[in-house]
Amino acid sequence: MPSRPHSKSYDDTMVKETDYLLGRNESFDAEKDGVGNGHHHVIDVPRPAPQSRKTDERNVNSSSNDKQDVNAVLALIYGLINTIMTVPCMYGYAAVIFSNDAFHPHIDALSKLVLFSSFIHQVCFSIFSSLSFSIGQVQDAGLIFLSSMSNTIAEIITAKAMAVPDEEGRMSDAEINRDIVSTTVVILGLGTATLGLLLYVMGKCNLADVVSFLPLPVVGGYLAFIGYFCLEAGVGLCINENIMELKDWAHLKEGNNLLLATPGVLSGILMTWVSRKSKSDAALPIVMVVVPVLFYVILFVCGLSFEDARDGGWIGEESPPVSFMDVIRLVDFERVHWSLVTDVLGTWVGMVFVVAFSSCLDVAAISTDMGEPLDTNQELRTVGISNFFSGLLGGFTGSYIFSQTIFTYRSGLWTRWIGIIVALSELGVFFMSVNVLEVTPLFFLGSTLIFIAVDLIFEWLIEVRHKLLFSEYFVLLFTFFAIQVFNIQSGIVIGIVVAGVDYIVSTAQTTSIHTVKRRSRAVWNHDEWRILQRTAYSNINPKIVSFELKGNVFFGSSLKLLTQMNDRIGLNTLSSQPEEIENLKALIASPRHVKSKFQSDRHVKNNFRSPRLPTRNLMTHDDSTSSSVISNSSSQRKSYNKMTETPYFVTLDMGEMTNLDASAALGTFLQFAKMCGKRRIIVCAAGANRRVCWTLRSHDVAYSDKEFQEVHDALCSSVDGTLLGDGNDAKIMLFRGHNEALEFCETALLHKLEYSMKKNIGIKRNLSAGSLSARGLMSSGLIEDEVGVLAAPARPISSILNQYIKLTPSDLVMLDNVLGTDVNASNKYYYKMTCKAGQTIFKQGEPATAFYITLKGSVTTYIDHNENDGASPSPNILTGAGIVRVASVLPEKSSSHHHVSSKNLNVTLHLGSIFGYCDFILDHHTEITARALEDDTILACFTRDHLDRLKEESLTTLWLLEKVLLQVSVRELYNANGP
Repeated sequence: MPSRPHSKSYDDTMVKETDYLLGRNESFDAEKDGVGNGHHHVIDVPRPAPQSRKTDERNVNSSSNDKQDVNAVLALIYGLINTIMTVPCMYGYAAVIFSNDAFHPHIDALSKLVLFSSFIHQVCFSIFSSLSFSIGQVQDAGLIFLSSMSNTIAEIITAKAMAVPDEEGRMSDAEINRDIVSTTVVILGLGTATLGLLLYVMGKCNLADVVSFLPLPVVGGYLAFIGYFCLEAGVGLCINENIMELKDWAHLKEGNNLLLATPGVLSGILMTWVSRKSKSDAALPIVMVVVPVLFYVILFVCGLSFEDARDGGWIGEESPPVSFMDVIRLVDFERVHWSLVTDVLGTWVGMVFVVAFSSCLDVAAISTDMGEPLDTNQELRTVGISNFFSGLLGGFTGSYIFSQTIFTYRSGLWTRWIGIIVALSELGVFFMSVNVLEVTPLFFLGSTLIFIAVDLIFEWLIEVRHKLLFSEYFVLLFTFFAIQVFNIQSGIVIGIVVAGVDYIVSTAQTTSIHTVKRRSRAVWNHDEWRILQRTAYSNINPKIVSFELKGNVFFGSSLKLLTQMNDRIGLNTLSSQPEEIENLKALIASPRHVKSKFQSDRHVKNNFRSPRLPTRNLMTHDDSTSSSVISNSSSQRKSYNKMTETPYFVTLDMGEMTNLDASAALGTFLQFAKMCGKRRIIVCAAGANRRVCWTLRSHDVAYSDKEFQEVHDALCSSVDGTLLGDGNDAKIMLFRGHNEALEFCETALLHKLEYSMKKNIGIKRNLSAGSLSARGLMSSGLIEDEVGVLAAPARPISSILNQYIKLTPSDLVMLDNVLGTDVNASNKYYYKMTCKAGQTIFKQGEPATAFYITLKGSVTTYIDHNENDGASPSPNILTGAGIVRVASVLPEKSSSHHHVSSKNLNVTLHLGSIFGYCDFILDHHTEITARALEDDTILACFTRDHLDRLKEESLTTLWLLEKVLLQVSVRELYNANGP
């Protein structure tokens, strides 16, 4: 029967009516029993007066016996119903597998061999399957491959035999047919057994997912072709002619062939309609019984005998009975052409994938229908066992019959006896002396194939249109017609190639790039914040542009991605830079190869000093407020805020970029880095996984660890604005997280702007004097620790709060009095926490009992993934030269003074950072883990008790603290889609 998914809405009317007639009223113990182990419990009813113990025991035993009798009768009924649906299909399948004329003299014995193969399959499924109600038979999925292999064998043996001249002893037609039958049965049997062994190994090694590499549209095209092939075979069986090609349909014009085929076609359509529309599972078996019975009734009413029906072509020709020994004598090992194994090997490989894929689909469909999870690998092992034994005994490929398995499942009688009855019934038909083809209407046997054909064609050519994208449906149709034009294996290979092209095109279209507005989490003073807001993150001409890359970046999407990035920063529209804009860009040094042992002297030919700023400077000074702001006059915006003005920095957030191939690395990112380098634009990439980082560095697209540190230091310490190189050697700077990349860009931007203001405008004020920037990038305020490493000194809470909101002198004095100025002293309004490098501050999932202000040092926050959930990729990468271990994305020195090896790193927070307040305010469990990155990291921890004390004793302090938290929340909201 066709393996097609049914709807989830089922009507158990037949089962309920049978239960009612037999006096059964039962339910399943769902709590105790699983699939295949359902037990029945009689619903309690009012009991009569108590009787004697002997009478009670007698009644119990009688009830138990009656129940067993009822179950036995039901098992017999459902077993016979499944047999009715199975046996006719086996004769139809035999007509499909052995469609070549060379098999016709032995078709009765070959049909019984197919039936015997189904018997073996059913016995194996009844014994080994985890589903006690399973039905396993020779299935339609492997039919075309088996037919193709049998036809190939027949054609090759016939061609070789006919090539021998008569005088050299050419074999007779009967001898040729014996060779063909023996070779076909043996090779198909060995192919089935080998397939079963391979399926068992796949299930044993949990490799069921391997078959998913065969695209569903390709399998759909193949299944649609099975439908068409069954239609040809079914109509051919009705008229007792072979229909293998389009021209063979002309047989319908001959004699009364059209009349012979019409009942079969109508019966097949009726079966399809009943199976799809009827809510009763008994409807289809009833139709399959009524159709041949109605034929016999018409014969009786019309006074026609079997001979009359045979003469009219309605039933098969009379032939001698086929015994068990006749089936055994089909094989003569001396006549087997073993060399033909290689000629059908390609077809066998395709059959392995298709049968495995179809079996997995059947298991998934059964699981869906049951609403219970099934172990696909375990069921694949069962399919492998049944095919192995079937093949050893000369049988053919088989699997679960979805429709009949579900029919038995819905009966509620989950017993293996149903499958055993089916197997015994098939064995009984096998040993029958009467040939089924002699007494069964040919149109009925053909109608079973037509039923399968109509069902498959309707499902995979019509219904599936609403479930597939247009490109996927095109692949399905292309595969269907490719199999028609060429052959099975060639058609499937062509379909896979077309599906691959469709995947490449679709993936190239889904690779996305978005311009995102994000800022770092660095703590800047009020003036620096305004400068960054009006220059780096201006709505018109931002000097820091951030892109978010998503998806798989490969050769199919590389050109499109490069064009989009160039367009969004104005590279494609900027053929030549005006001198004024060139001078403006010269404020920021582009990262170049620094003179090192990795480079030759030609990499550092000239030193370029930053040109003077244009007359209309970016920076103006407001004496009244002693703060530096950006002039926002309309004339300045008109002059400088044009699309032709490229940014100073471009950051690429690669956190959601799953993969990068070599073509895209060279064709997109290397070109982009070179083009930006010539225009003195610094390109930073962040959040890339280990594989992407390795690809970028191995192709010399990104700086190595040492080169990164040299360029990093040069950009952050070149107080005279020195540029190194000419842009030809520019690469991408890799950062661990997007926050770090943005923080570096902001720091470098402020550093260069400060230097340019001092030199070109004469402003002496140090913009970074109040900065609490991360990683000690700014030189001001740094102190040397005991090991000689520069680090930012501890700051009192009032100084940190002043960074977020500009406090009045009176507020500063008040905060110092309440919260204190000595970070090492204790305070009743918060408690101090001093951490060593690597010390956990709080873990993910713990109750949020406080929020924290960093008074000294730095902290990392990250999501702590389970090692087994696949979130943490392996550090090992398999390359053409072997396995390479990628230890880190970022050099240790650039991350912190004391590196902490923490996977899934998210954000690094530095002096002045406030964290943990969202979960604290919402009274949630913490969603991240926090650890100290440096020794002697000092945190101010505020609990609810501390806030309550502030509310009682210093309401103004609490108000200022809440105002700061509001500012921090707004900044976090700005980065809501950030790293």
